[in-house]
Amino acid sequence: MDNVQLVISTIKLQARRDIPITTVSAFPSSLEWKIIDNAIIKAGLATSDTLKIFNVDTLLDIVSNYAMIRNPMGLKLALNDYLNQLTQEPLLANPQENLSELIKLLPSEHVGFLTHQKSWKQAVRASLSPLLEDYSIEKNYVDQIINLTETNGPYMVIGSGVMLAHAAPRDGVNSLGATFFLLDHPLPVINDQKMVRLIIGLAPIDYEKHLSFISDLMKQLQQKDWLTNLYKLNSKNDLFKYLYKNI
Repeated sequence: MDNVQLVISTIKLQARRDIPITTVSAFPSSLEWKIIDNAIIKAGLATSDTLKIFNVDTLLDIVSNYAMIRNPMGLKLALNDYLNQLTQEPLLANPQENLSELIKLLPSEHVGFLTHQKSWKQAVRASLSPLLEDYSIEKNYVDQIINLTETNGPYMVIGSGVMLAHAAPRDGVNSLGATFFLLDHPLPVINDQKMVRLIIGLAPIDYEKHLSFISDLMKQLQQKDWLTNLYKLNSKNDLFKYLYKNI
């Protein structure tokens, strides 16, 4: 792994040293292809200007392994024209430069919908599960969030159905991370005192590095129609597009 600069996977992998990992589905959507493009640019393996040529050459290599190409240059030109048509929309901004702190902590596998949740406790555990799977947190961190809510009341429900589920760094945080999950129906938290529809899980590694995330989150929540339109979404792809478009 000494010379590896980027890993693109269709399964969740444990982070290894400082090698970035991009997880997408086996048949990537157009949005996921853009995420892959940005991961390649971010890793320094290509620029936005050369990426189309990079993709054409890669496609030619794949095709040549399975079929005889009678006119390589003609095929290359045809593929290039086709990719040009697909990529008229500009690539997503480089996450390190232009995207907000909110979206930087939300890879696609940390964003989604929760259905058929029977209680707020079950929903909290489900929403934090991606952070457990990538070892950002330990199990006791989730337990502590639930304990704090039961002891102190639903203070983590910060309004308009949004729960910012978090505890202290010392409670089992290994690395900074966040999750963003919509519920298919509101759930009461502690004897119907407050209702939750969106759970944002936060794992702060210290008391400072997550402050930019919180600041960007508050900016979005203060926008009049942001949550209203968010609650109308019903697919993960639409949700992820909405986050990238509106943050």
